[in-house]
Amino acid sequence: MPGAYGGDPNDAFHVMVPSLPGYGFSDAPSRPGINSQEIAIMWRSLMAELGYNRFAAQGGDIGAGVSMWLAKLFPDKVCGIHVNYIPGSYRPPLGVELPPTTAEEHASLDKGASWSALEGA
Repeated sequence: MPGAYGGDPNDAFHVMVPSLPGYGFSDAPSRPGINSQEIAIMWRSLMAELGYNRFAAQGGDIGAGVSMWLAKLFPDKVCGIHVNYIPGSYRPPLGVELPPTTAEEHASLDKGASWSALEGA
């Protein structure tokens, strides 16, 4: 509690740490095809059930995709996100038509995907 240390009690916050389905303390999904978008929907439902109507999200690796989907699907509920260790193959859907990649951009994307496939954990 910030107030116990001379801070403003209004600066207090809670940290929720749900685990991905099938990892940590979570049961494996009951059906195939669960993806980052569906997990984001599950986590939004969890946050609502816990009484949090507005929140921030942080994710790394697969959780980065979940956090991106939370922000995209629920911009009125997510006040900010922080992502790290974004998989080299991750391409966030932006919901807009983008121009085709140039040869240089395509080569860079291929190089990142190749590194991720060969060197990534």
